[in-house]
Amino acid sequence: MLRDPLRDPHALSILSFEKIRRIQNFSGLRAPKKAPESKSLWSTSMNERIKELVGRAEAYAYEHEEHWHDGPDWQELFNKKFAELIVEECANVADENYIHRGSRTCGLAIRLHFGVE
Repeated sequence: MLRDPLRDPHALSILSFEKIRRIQNFSGLRAPKKAPESKSLWSTSMNERIKELVGRAEAYAYEHEEHWHDGPDWQELFNKKFAELIVEECANVADENYIHRGSRTCGLAIRLHFGVE
């Protein structure tokens, strides 16, 4: 049994965008808009912000690494700090942009969810 590519999402996954366009044109349906140009997942400003957070996490890991003791290693410290910085950044954006009735509940909820103080 043939699948209807216009209604079945599994059939759509096998067809290319151009084939879908031809099917829609042939069937009298309106052709879809041209596919958008692919962009990098990282915008320039986001890239710079991520690099800044990486730098801060690296500095923290170097400052707190214990070379001669059985403390946490550099990678563990870096990962923990980088995750905290990302969560804090998200919470700050939420606090700055989504204040509800004078309280900053969204950012607080993010911090509590991830256990960041």
